[in-house]
Amino acid sequence: MKTGWIKIYRRLQDNPLWGIKPFSKGQAWVDLLLRANHKEGNFVMIGNAKISILPGQILTSGKLLANVWGWSQHKVTNFQSNLFVNGQIGKPERKSKYTLITIINWSIYQSQQTEKETKKEIKRKSKGNEKETIKKEKNKKKLKKVRIKEDNIVANQNHLRLVSLLKTLILQNDPKAKITNDLIKWIDPIDKLERIDGRTLIEIEGVIRFSQDNDFWKSNILSTRNLRKHFPQLILQAKKGGFIVTPRPEPKPENPEEKAKREKREKEEKEARYQEGLKKWRGMSLEELRKHQVNLRKWGKIAKIPPVEVEKDLAEIIKEKEENEQK
Repeated sequence: MKTGWIKIYRRLQDNPLWGIKPFSKGQAWVDLLLRANHKEGNFVMIGNAKISILPGQILTSGKLLANVWGWSQHKVTNFQSNLFVNGQIGKPERKSKYTLITIINWSIYQSQQTEKETKKEIKRKSKGNEKETIKKEKNKKKLKKVRIKEDNIVANQNHLRLVSLLKTLILQNDPKAKITNDLIKWIDPIDKLERIDGRTLIEIEGVIRFSQDNDFWKSNILSTRNLRKHFPQLILQAKKGGFIVTPRPEPKPENPEEKAKREKREKEEKEARYQEGLKKWRGMSLEELRKHQVNLRKWGKIAKIPPVEVEKDLAEIIKEKEENEQK
């Protein structure tokens, strides 16, 4: 996977090539990034309501995006649902007059520093802390382990994503919430949840979303440290609330011989039901038969009997009935 990033100016949206419809899914994703707010303190008045828009949020509507992308509104809604499931956006807040979308990891993607510079800064802080600790504890081996541990934490992008998700949801609930910028303090409890406590990434993400959706917990879970502390209680409530969905195991491939037997059995069962239908039609009067002959054709279609054979059988039954009435 390639790393690094490039700057894309919002002026790209004025380019005639960009406006060619319908948009691809990748183009629609980039369009959302271009539309996202990038300044603190922005808000919009909708009627008498003041809607605050945080960095990384988009105030829009399904109708507007459908028009811009050349999609149906149903396709726009499904696309947003897929982005939410993949952890690219928060759960869209759909109101009667607008939709508020939150980009996950916005603060990381749009940082003015490069990824390498961010790591250097973290390592530089680590080295500074190490010098102080060396003076106090005189234990170089212990400090080396700490440094290796911190480097491993920084390198785990899944943990970064979960930290960014929690921060985004906390600020979404309370824009004035005081959140520390110490990356190590935020990532360490997530790392321990997975590595020591044996929690899966799906469980951790589900608990994060539940904690910031619940009226009680969202005022108490304001750090990953508290998240880990109360995790046993949170996960039980999150499962009851449907925030954690265990992925279904992929179906095992069917044995070719068993598949052939199953298909043969199903075919025989359908043919048997069709023959039962023929017996039923033969017992009807000519008037009833003509009235219900459409059902016989449907019956043949369900049993996958060739239409030619169905028409032939139907014609024979009608002919028999007409001959019997003439006699």
